[in-house]
Amino acid sequence: TLAGSGEAVIVDVGSAKKFEKEHIPSSISVPFVINDNCETNPNFVEAFKRDVGDKKVIVTCLSGGTLSTERLMDNGRVFKDPQLKNGKESESLRAISELLNAGYKNIVHLDGGNSSWKGQKLPMNGSALKGIIEEGPAGWRVDVLSDDQDKDTWRRATVTSYNEASGMFKVKYDDLGEDGNEVEVSLDQNRTKWLSR
Repeated sequence: TLAGSGEAVIVDVGSAKKFEKEHIPSSISVPFVINDNCETNPNFVEAFKRDVGDKKVIVTCLSGGTLSTERLMDNGRVFKDPQLKNGKESESLRAISELLNAGYKNIVHLDGGNSSWKGQKLPMNGSALKGIIEEGPAGWRVDVLSDDQDKDTWRRATVTSYNEASGMFKVKYDDLGEDGNEVEVSLDQNRTKWLSR
């Protein structure tokens, strides 16, 4: 991917509050809106120049919006959606419009935004996970989404430890029994359901 290779930076233009709660790993926050009333940040372009510079950018927000007027149905057929006559507006599309007007050219839009990212079972970070790490995750019961033979499966486990240097957790899966080995995994917000302590 562009962001994974370092060729581009993911910029989340949602509010700082939304970013703190949940965001794509390694993304940076440059809010286009500054509150829940969708008030536009009057210093957005200046903040963007300061924080991002002239790097290639992938712009996202919670919903992402789309310029597409069609939807792909579960059966693979394309449906021309009358509700998407002009696409679906979003903070990220409005921010891109402002950046284009300011002369930026190296911009890519994350269609569907963070919601689409999560829907594809890609990792998310945010304050919920941070709070669990700060209080010590050992002893938490979790459901972990794992890819077993190209099929998504939720597996119940107990967190035994956290490695701060690697950002990885050690868990013991219930289905491996008492003698099962601890396994080191990434427990991001999108692939983990934190159940209880």
